[in-house]
Amino acid sequence: MKITKLFSQKDENESGNIEFGQDVMITGESLSSVTGEAIKVRVNNIDILPTEVRDTKVRFPLTAPPFPESMKQAGLYQVQVLREVTTGEPPRAHVGPISNTLPLLLRPQIKNIEIKAISVLSSGEFDVEAAVEFESQVGARQRVTLLLNEFEKKSGTAYSFPIPFRESSGNILIFRLGRVKKGVYLLRGRIDEAVSALQEEATSGEATAAIRYMGPLLVISPFMRVSISWKQERGRLNEEEDEIPWEADKKVRVNITVRDQDQMKLENVEVLGKLESPNGNCITQTGVTNVKGSILFSIDPDGNGTYKLTVLEVNREGFILDKKASELFASHEFHFKNPHKPKTPKPPKTPKPPKTPKPPKHRKSGRG
Repeated sequence: MKITKLFSQKDENESGNIEFGQDVMITGESLSSVTGEAIKVRVNNIDILPTEVRDTKVRFPLTAPPFPESMKQAGLYQVQVLREVTTGEPPRAHVGPISNTLPLLLRPQIKNIEIKAISVLSSGEFDVEAAVEFESQVGARQRVTLLLNEFEKKSGTAYSFPIPFRESSGNILIFRLGRVKKGVYLLRGRIDEAVSALQEEATSGEATAAIRYMGPLLVISPFMRVSISWKQERGRLNEEEDEIPWEADKKVRVNITVRDQDQMKLENVEVLGKLESPNGNCITQTGVTNVKGSILFSIDPDGNGTYKLTVLEVNREGFILDKKASELFASHEFHFKNPHKPKTPKPPKTPKPPKTPKPPKHRKSGRG
């Protein structure tokens, strides 16, 4: 009993490199049983029944079940094929002939990447803090490295950024990328000796077509920051009060300003915002920043209360948004209070009762 090769059913050329959820093929010699013994696959110390057994080939699913959830953790595993023989009285199953061992590298899978912070250096390079989310847990003592290669450049710049051991396991790891040039990079994660796969796209329908790697991608570029201020129409700027005085006949203008990392205002930035009023109404507003890097959204208060403005999207080609450094990026609440209380109408006056006419006075006669 001998095994010579181990690969994913999806790609025979990737020997030993497999993602969780795929079927695994093992090729070799004398792998089947002629006397009815059970054939099993052993991965580390876990034995399972394969789904297909031939003399030169065995197939088994790398899924949960039959494996436990802990098997999703990327890294190096050892694979063997064995026969179970039944002996003794009463009959009991025992491990009989067992093959040699082949390594199985279970690839990590990158689920998401988010830039948490970015700063530009005097050299024009960038220091970046990025959070990488993996599909499965990464052990605290596993060696982890982030690999970057310039997108669609055969001899482009490449980087590798290892991180130290962690205090606990987790699937979101923080990487600090130092002195990275502006560009678009293909991203891979290496855990121990296993490296995540790149997303592929064939350039034609032919089986022999060249393969283009399309992702996952990390964009390192100049960034944008967002700030929000407000003013009453034809009124003065007053951003520090907790409550904004407003007048019913005047709108409130909310000014959204976009700047780059050098605090220069950016024009032609697409901004999408949503305004929620106290009564639950939602209004979506869109626009493009002007030469001053600003765009005005209008709030027409329909009563006292809290109005919430949320900036949903900020887009301009060649730039990324620095959410961490963007003032009030997620949302901003405006508390409106009308200082001009309507006058309470005076009750109508009770009409005075008509005066009783006085009796006429008698004039005294001059005659005696």
